[in-house]
Amino acid sequence: MPDPSDLDPRAVSAALPQLHSATITGTAASEDDLVRCVVPAVDSLLATAAMDWNPVPKSSGLFFPKRGDKALVAIPGDGPPWIVSWRPSAAAPDVPAS
Repeated sequence: MPDPSDLDPRAVSAALPQLHSATITGTAASEDDLVRCVVPAVDSLLATAAMDWNPVPKSSGLFFPKRGDKALVAIPGDGPPWIVSWRPSAAAPDVPAS
């Protein structure tokens, strides 16, 4: 049996995820809520599976994603998509800075 320590990065072929612009289709009311996105480059009518996201911190507080916010979504060849980043459009934070 081959020794795994002999393998180098060329021994495994894995496609890099494709990055696509997307629009968030739901509104997160808390940090535990999942959101879906529409990725026009993949299908302009079908939303992705529900995905985790990270709040956007600003000096005024934390922002949660809202319907219509823009996102960057990674779509791997062999797994579920995920939100790489997103831009809040709301003027006021969901959790004001204390």
